[in-house]
Amino acid sequence: MTAPLAGNGGGILNFNSVMEVINSTVSGNTANGTPTGAADASGLGGGIANAGSLRVSTVTLINTTVANNRANVAGGGIATLLAAPGAFGTGVGLVNTIVAGNTALLLNGNCTSQPGAAPNGFASSGNNVEDLDTCNLTQASDKKSTDPLLLPLAGNGGDTWTHALDWDSPAIDAGSNAVCQAQVGPGDQRGWPRIVGPACDAGAYEASAWVW
Repeated sequence: MTAPLAGNGGGILNFNSVMEVINSTVSGNTANGTPTGAADASGLGGGIANAGSLRVSTVTLINTTVANNRANVAGGGIATLLAAPGAFGTGVGLVNTIVAGNTALLLNGNCTSQPGAAPNGFASSGNNVEDLDTCNLTQASDKKSTDPLLLPLAGNGGDTWTHALDWDSPAIDAGSNAVCQAQVGPGDQRGWPRIVGPACDAGAYEASAWVW
């Protein structure tokens, strides 16, 4: 890992690569770092940091939950950044995804884009939920400045822990069925049926029938 990337990406660091994160929860991570200059920042992206130096580097989040992460500088949830002066752009795409409850000491609790990264650094393909307005959610189906009402991280079934949705969560039925069927598959992160009710839910967890 090169020096400019040290202290970035508490949960995931994607570097010079194309990555898809599907049916996954990124929660409770911290990017520990201190600012050392505009071209050599650290402490970015408590949950996910995406950086490129040799080529365009992208992360696409599909039915993923990025919650309760922390950055000591900026982008508590997700950060896009350049790993070297003059590097190619980086970007993060979101669809059917929840970004909420992330914190940063200086700037942007959920999403931040280092100057010089792709315009805005973030692109929405729709059906996302964010409790703030920092992830460039521009589609009509997006719900920004909307609390998804996530329950605490817990063992809700399956092999890995998830944030369940409260009974009145606006993330319920907020997803795109076409995306769930074509890209996600029949189950959520736990392997439980993905589409319960008229539409699949945003995030990694599909609310069970009892919600109805």
